[in-house]
Amino acid sequence: MERTMLTKEEILELLSAYGIHSFVEFQFVDSSHGEDDIRRNYIIDKKYVLRLNSAHVMNDKRIADLNRLIQRYRDFGIKAPCFIPNSKSSYTIQKDGYICYLSEYLDCTVADDILDNCRKEMLSQRVIMVAKFAQKYKGVDLIDTMSMYSIFDLSPYDVLLGGIDDKQGNCNTLIQDLKNLGEIELAKDVFNVNETIRRELLSFYKELPRCVFQGDENFSNICVDDKNTIIGLFDFNMAGTDVNANYLANIAFQGNYYYTDEIFDSHTGSEIFEMVLNSYQANTALLRQYYHFTEQEFYAYKLYSKLVILFGYWNQYAYSEYAKSEKYRKKSLELLHLILKTNFCF
Repeated sequence: MERTMLTKEEILELLSAYGIHSFVEFQFVDSSHGEDDIRRNYIIDKKYVLRLNSAHVMNDKRIADLNRLIQRYRDFGIKAPCFIPNSKSSYTIQKDGYICYLSEYLDCTVADDILDNCRKEMLSQRVIMVAKFAQKYKGVDLIDTMSMYSIFDLSPYDVLLGGIDDKQGNCNTLIQDLKNLGEIELAKDVFNVNETIRRELLSFYKELPRCVFQGDENFSNICVDDKNTIIGLFDFNMAGTDVNANYLANIAFQGNYYYTDEIFDSHTGSEIFEMVLNSYQANTALLRQYYHFTEQEFYAYKLYSKLVILFGYWNQYAYSEYAKSEKYRKKSLELLHLILKTNFCF
C-alpha cells in the first residue's frame, strides 16, 4: 500500500527550496479526487500550505496566471493566499512524481463551519460577490485555462477525466440511469433537451463576455469574519476563464438544498419544482442588481440555467438516486418532467 503522508524531514526538505528552514507543526489534509487525481496538502504552522498533486495541471505558467487573478481578488477586497516562488524563481518542484508548490495560508473561519446558523445569508453574499466581480473584471486579463463550470471549452480536469465537460458527463449518467429503470422515453427527452440547448449555445457562445473566476466558491473555500461576512477565498485549483452567463447561472442555482429526504417526504414533485424555480428566480433577481446582462447574454443565461438545473453534479445525482428509490421514484420523475418542459423566464 502506498504511503500517503510525508515525514517532517521530507516536508522540511521541500520547504527549504522556498527559503523556509524550520517549522513547529503541520496538519495533513487529503483532498484527492480518486487515484488519478491525488491532492495532498500540508498546512505548516498555519502560515503556509505545501501541496502535492499527481495531475500535472499546476505548472509555473498556470501558477503565475493564478497569482495575477489572486491579486485582482485582493484589489476587490477579498483576502486570497498567493503562491510563493522558490529559490530558482519558479513555483513548482518535483517529488516522487508529484508536482509540489507552496502558498500562503488563510487563518480564518471557514463558512462551512457556520452555515447552520446563516445559510440563506451566506448564499446571498456569495451571489453578490461573484456578480460584482464579474461586472468589474469583465474581459480583464483572460487566461487560456477554463474554469470548472465551462462547457464546450474544457477545463484541465475535464480533459483528464474523459475529454467531455462535467455537465455532458452528468447528462450521460442520467440518461443511462433512466434507461436502466425502463424510462426510455424520458431518457430520450433528456437527450433531446440537452442537444437542443447545446446546439443553440454553440451558435453564439463565443461572442459572450468572459471573466476569470476563482472557480469553486463552495463554502469550504470561503472565509468569513466574526460577523459572518465573506472576507476571503482560497483553493484556486479550479480557477479559469468562463462565459459570464454560464458562470453566473451556476452560482445562482442552489436547488440541491431542496433535494433532501425530508423535503421529498413532505412535498409533491410539483411543489419541489416550485421551490427550486422560486429560489432560482430570487437569485437571478439578486444577480441582476449587480451584473448588467446584455440582451444576448441574458438569453444565454436562461439556456445555461436549464443545463445547470438538469446536470449540475448534485442535481443530476439527486434525480438519479431518488429515481432509483421505490419510495421517491414517482416524485423524482415528476420533477424531471417539469424541468424538461419548462422554459426558464426570469
